[in-house]
Amino acid sequence: MLLGQLGVIITGFADTVMVGRYSTQALASASFVNSMFTLMTILCMGYSYGLTPIVSALFARGDEKRVGEMVKNSMVLNSVFGLLVGLFMLVIYFFIENLGQPDELLPTIKPYYIIVLLSMVPIVLINVLRQFTDGIGQTQVSMWILTLGNLLNIVGNYFLIYGVCGFPEWGLFGAGISTLFARIMMLMGYVAWIMIAKRYKSYVRGYREGFVKRSSMKAVNNNSWPVSMQMGMETGIFTFATILVGWLGSDYLAAYQVVLVLSTFGFMVYYSFGASMAIKVANFDGLGDIEQLKLSVKAGYHIILGCALLASLIFIWFIRHFE
Repeated sequence: MLLGQLGVIITGFADTVMVGRYSTQALASASFVNSMFTLMTILCMGYSYGLTPIVSALFARGDEKRVGEMVKNSMVLNSVFGLLVGLFMLVIYFFIENLGQPDELLPTIKPYYIIVLLSMVPIVLINVLRQFTDGIGQTQVSMWILTLGNLLNIVGNYFLIYGVCGFPEWGLFGAGISTLFARIMMLMGYVAWIMIAKRYKSYVRGYREGFVKRSSMKAVNNNSWPVSMQMGMETGIFTFATILVGWLGSDYLAAYQVVLVLSTFGFMVYYSFGASMAIKVANFDGLGDIEQLKLSVKAGYHIILGCALLASLIFIWFIRHFE
């Protein structure tokens, strides 16, 4: 689960490192666009989390056909939610010039923005499939798919950012193309694995034969909406701060991107334990084992608190080390 969560942000981290070596201007542009889309990513990710406890509870009861049906309903809901958020991001695109960003960055910001927007389409679908596999305890699936996808993105960055081996030197735009291709491959990897592996046959049958019903969508949405809004409010302040930092100039925006990406690592580490705890809680809730449920919550609370403290101490140490 931890490696899978880190895989979500490794793409942004790799882009930051490799684009930063290309030029400060490209890094500053990436900072603005990636920070804007971090909000969309977290909103969509949070919305997909509403499926996890439902899948985990049904899995604990052995109702595999119902799991497939709920995944189908969640896929519809998440697609609609992703479309609405994507339309909002498209509206923002037409007003980028009015956000006070440095004029010299706009020629690189705008094409990169569109490519990242397109790459959000597979991410919305990946989120649902990931919550399904995590919810039934197959967390290693996301670990491998996201890890391989990020390696593919790094290779693509190397060729398309710097123009190696006869490839065009596209700079930041090349990083966007690489990210889009890697995310499409990740989605295809999930679909291929679920369709081929024998253990998923009953789930696939439930998906195909299940119906999209108002009651099922309501159950998913009632879980999904509050989580998405809570995570979105956590992230929104950083997106707003990105706009303000951009008013100060390209160098400040580039520096802000570096710090933001590094801090997200710490956040995702202990957030992964929270997601794991949610799965265990849903399992025991589905079985009606309240005592084990309480123990899981207590253990998860202490682990998450310890991880948050450790992440904070690491950042404090590095600040003093590099002063």
